[in-house]
Amino acid sequence: MNSPRPTLSLVISALVTSLGLVGCAGQPPASSESASSIPASQPPAAQALPDTWDQALQGRSIDQLIEETRQHEMTLAREGGRISPDRKLDVPLVRIVEPHEHPSVMVDCMNEQGFHAEALADGSLQFGDVPAQQGESLNYAFYTCVMSYPINPYFGLPYPKQAAEELWTYWTGEASECVREHGFDPGQPPSKEAWMEGMAQQRELWSPFTNADTDIANPARDALFTNCPRHPANFFPHIPQR
Repeated sequence: MNSPRPTLSLVISALVTSLGLVGCAGQPPASSESASSIPASQPPAAQALPDTWDQALQGRSIDQLIEETRQHEMTLAREGGRISPDRKLDVPLVRIVEPHEHPSVMVDCMNEQGFHAEALADGSLQFGDVPAQQGESLNYAFYTCVMSYPINPYFGLPYPKQAAEELWTYWTGEASECVREHGFDPGQPPSKEAWMEGMAQQRELWSPFTNADTDIANPARDALFTNCPRHPANFFPHIPQR
């Protein structure tokens, strides 16, 4: 992910803003071009990790965070110039989805919107050839799906200390071993203290998935990302459906 959100970065794989992902040059994606389905907006740099997920909310309720995220997406759409000003931006929320299910949910939604999409194992989406004249329609379809099925907003918050320590244990243990078993080098992690300090500053100093994220031509990536989750199970707090 990215800093410090592996892509899920997906993660992670580098995560970019959901809207900008589809038409990063004002054009629709070409054949075999892929885009991360997971938004990558990063919170402001923090000086210390929160003690709990509630502290990470910084006084907001989860409903306020969800609405804040939606307003951010609408602002990007309004100011990005990739969606017609005549389009409806206040798209109703259908349900919150977890990071691991977001790619498949986005594929189903994009197909319903009339665009063929395929979810890759690393969490990105791949589109076929899209005529240039359909570029704005593709952008709006992607925006509609992001607004309809937003990712669990805890994903974009600074990790609490206990969660960061859990992630460190998982990354340096089970995840690193899984990465090795699939033929990739997880790299040498820094000290736990240095890594935790980086997380507090919203800087990812090390991830066992970095080499796999960047070696996009390696066919072994699919098996790795299928079998090696970026986060431990139940890492993010569950949000009851609205």
